[in-house]
Amino acid sequence: MNEQAATEQVTSLYDDLYPALVRYAVRASGRLDIAEDAVQEVFMRLYRELRAGHVVENPKAWAFVVLRHELGKRSADRFAGIAAQPLEVLDRLPAQHWNEETIDSERSELDKLLGVLTPREEQVFLLRLGALKYKEIAGELRISVKSVCTMLSRSLRKLQRAAQEPVGQEPIRQNVGTRASKTLQ
Repeated sequence: MNEQAATEQVTSLYDDLYPALVRYAVRASGRLDIAEDAVQEVFMRLYRELRAGHVVENPKAWAFVVLRHELGKRSADRFAGIAAQPLEVLDRLPAQHWNEETIDSERSELDKLLGVLTPREEQVFLLRLGALKYKEIAGELRISVKSVCTMLSRSLRKLQRAAQEPVGQEPIRQNVGTRASKTLQ
């Protein structure tokens, strides 16, 4: 692919994917500066891949896979201590207004709300918020599409219950076991 075609394709994908990738990276890393660096590296790698003549079949899924790898390079454990970030604040603000103070101002409420989810449910939920399809999430996390559907459904029920709890009350993290463990109780 020539330089101009690669630039046009990356620019188009950048416009479409940048907000979703940054939201996911902020949520996964806990820091805006790390998130922005990782996302920029994703687009640089995409540009290099296209210039080398490689075909990227599903750019959105490819970008999330590369982003997870980039975040993994920047952290000893990719998903240990996932720090909650207010996803909606990133949607409302233009990029030049994203800063740690703004994000921190709404962090505690989101921490409480997402605290009801298991780490795996949170991953699935965030990837879905990142506009990945069920099949893409399943491929990314190496689980079945049915598992993605189940975890999203369970997550939404938990989040609805947590949102309906009185203000100031800590949501209770529900432990969802297997059918076998439920029958033993």
